[in-house]
Amino acid sequence: MPLVIRTDYTDDAAWREVVAALERAVEGEREWEAAVHLVEDRRWGAGSPATRPLPPRRGTRS
Repeated sequence: MPLVIRTDYTDDAAWREVVAALERAVEGEREWEAAVHLVEDRRWGAGSPATRPLPPRRGTRS
């Protein structure tokens, strides 16, 4: 499952557009299962890409 991490918190309208586009892209898919996993946590927005924490590796639990 693709992981989409919000890292920019300066434009809420743009984020809503991204989420809506993702929802439209999977319209009609299995309703009980998300096509992507959205992460909206301000801890991901701090610092530069080089200093942000890495997401857990596939198959591990955090």
